[in-house]
Amino acid sequence: MNLLLDVGNTRIKWAIHLGSSTEVFISSGDVVHAGRIAAALTELPAAIRASLDSGTKISRVFVVNVMGSELRSLFTDLCMREFHLEVSFAESELECLGLTNGYADVSQLGADRWVGMLGAMDEGLVSFCVVDAGTAVTIDFVVSGTSHTGGLILPGLALMRNALFAATGDIEGFSMRGNGKQADDLLGRSTDSAVHLGPVQAVVGTVERTLNRQKQPVRLIVTGGDAKVLLPHLAGYSPEDRPLLVLEGLAKLAAIA
Repeated sequence: MNLLLDVGNTRIKWAIHLGSSTEVFISSGDVVHAGRIAAALTELPAAIRASLDSGTKISRVFVVNVMGSELRSLFTDLCMREFHLEVSFAESELECLGLTNGYADVSQLGADRWVGMLGAMDEGLVSFCVVDAGTAVTIDFVVSGTSHTGGLILPGLALMRNALFAATGDIEGFSMRGNGKQADDLLGRSTDSAVHLGPVQAVVGTVERTLNRQKQPVRLIVTGGDAKVLLPHLAGYSPEDRPLLVLEGLAKLAAIA
């Protein structure tokens, strides 16, 4: 039985995986950690144990961590203390499961992006684009199902709005006095709707531009905390909603470990 952990900038997603090649999970959940790491690490073991049947034991732990070496050490200590297990941390590689990394220095590609692309791979060898809409938005392209050609990193929707509020005098105040109603899905007719739609259209426009420049059909796969916000605006591309995509990729890595 594998414990899979996706440690992002805002939340920790987890899943219990049988250990077979399938990415079907017995259970899954998440804990928000932004600004409260100690509390989140206290909540996490209890949430995981509550999902396990009596007598079921975790035998291996696999982690994708984008929060740096300090949190890596905390997770190492946590898993040894709570489950008496060492941790396997996923890292970006030059090649894995038939996927080739497009970065000149593979260590520069975030492990979450790499593992997410592994999760998106199928046997059809179809080109695909992974949009991970979290604290930051990342966009990665894989050609013919095997070759990562590069990607983009943008501020996430909340980061864009917060930057706007921080650098202006009146926009946040006007936004807070709005009624939140949207005129349509493109243009706002109040400050709050304009502030809401501006970052959305910035991300959607970037995705559309990169998709439209591809010379072959592309599967669009969307994951991350703001995926539900973006999906309606990308409906013309038949996007796939894959909230556990990184954990799916981690399950594939666990199956070959």
